Amino acid sequence: MKLKFQTKLFLYLAIFNTAIFIAQGVWQYARLNSKLYKDTAARTLKEAEYIAQRAALKEDILRGDTAAIKRLLSPLAASSDASFIVVGDAHARHLYHSRDEKLIGTRLVGNDNASVLAGNKTTTLRHGTLGVSLRSKVPVFYQGKVLVSSLLAT
Repeated sequence: MKLKFQTKLFLYLAIFNTAIFIAQGVWQYARLNSKLYKDTAARTLKEAEYIAQRAALKEDILRGDTAAIKRLLSPLAASSDASFIVVGDAHARHLYHSRDEKLIGTRLVGNDNASVLAGNKTTTLRHGTLGVSLRSKVPVFYQGKVLVSSLLAT
């Protein structure tokens, strides 16, 4: 079947415009997704740093008082927009988990603890106990030594 020139031109223009709209949509999605990741990572990192700097938390960790850690962090977990807050010890074991108390004493999941225990801040996208999450981890320092890692995930 032979199409008229005007029909062909219309179809080519329609296909071209559709391709442009799809490309623009993909670009906007990628840009927005990247911005959302960066903004969320920055917010969770600030909250994790705030938690890690609390003197009372450091003292409770030194005493190994998981009940005191829970009393200190439960109000923060309730008011935070983070999905959960976790504190892990130097052996990558849970000292506190805001969503599941049964995890206290079990190993941290995600294989992203070595950097934090070496004294570095990290933000990663990992699969943990509760599924995939964006997690910011910061070390908790006491007298220049890393006590534990503090984790805030969203």
